[in-house]
Amino acid sequence: NKRMLEEVQRQTAELSALTQHRLQDMESLGQLEDAVGKEQSSWEQEARQREELDRKQYQEQFEALHRRRTAKLDHCLREAQVIASKSGALQDEKDKLRTEVACFARSFAA
Repeated sequence: NKRMLEEVQRQTAELSALTQHRLQDMESLGQLEDAVGKEQSSWEQEARQREELDRKQYQEQFEALHRRRTAKLDHCLREAQVIASKSGALQDEKDKLRTEVACFARSFAA
């Protein structure tokens, strides 16, 4: 009986030690899960901040490019208007010269 009692006490002590170890493991696991959760939240926040910075940067680049292209288009439009005006003036001059040449030709023919 004494040996049995000692065996039960030994197993009880071992079970108590294993239970204590299990509780410590659970506590450590909980701490690790908390740390991972905090780290994940930090990564998510950093990703959101980076995404926002990138979005702003790309928006600024797009707007700058849009301004440059619009300015170039405006310049091309002004140049086209100048060319159209000169073309009209040249057409008028051509018509005037054609009329003068026709009058000159008639005066020699008469």
